[in-house]
Amino acid sequence: MKNVILKNSLLLILWLCTAQSILGQQKIGHVNAESVLAIMPEVIAAQSSLNTFIKMKRVEIDKMQKELKMKDEETFAKRNALNAEKKDAFMKLNQIMDAELDTLKNRAEQATLLAKKEVGTKQAELLTPCADKFIAAVKAVAKQRGLAYVLDSSQQGFGMSRIWDEGIDITSEVKAKLGISSITPVIKNKQKRLN
Repeated sequence: MKNVILKNSLLLILWLCTAQSILGQQKIGHVNAESVLAIMPEVIAAQSSLNTFIKMKRVEIDKMQKELKMKDEETFAKRNALNAEKKDAFMKLNQIMDAELDTLKNRAEQATLLAKKEVGTKQAELLTPCADKFIAAVKAVAKQRGLAYVLDSSQQGFGMSRIWDEGIDITSEVKAKLGISSITPVIKNKQKRLN
């Protein structure tokens, strides 16, 4: 464990020294990707569409869960209605009801897994063009400014604030390239998850 900590510490020191020498040699810019993407109209529209899709999938899963619950209650009631005198009939009916419940449970589990996969696919479908547009704007601004590197300042880490202080902030230029006003209010669309 100590070796891992020592190794990571040495790597961090090496990285910081390298970052310092890079800063001295080449121009580095930084952009707050989170703040730009949060107000990008395409991202807001994509998140809204994704949230609608998630709600639709949630309704489908909830319907299936209700069907399963009703079948489970029906099965419980039937089992209680049979008396001990009809033991053979009870055993056969019990097997049939268990098979039906297992089938419904499997369908519900498969539908949930499929819905999660579909949400991931839909998210990639909707947000990839937004990310591509953002990256193209960052590249264009970096090229205009002669920047060798552009880092994401929304991703804070140990020692990163020093880079942000010394680098060139191109966030407002990227927003302008995307046609986003600097005073556009931040609208947070939190993605909902399927449980």
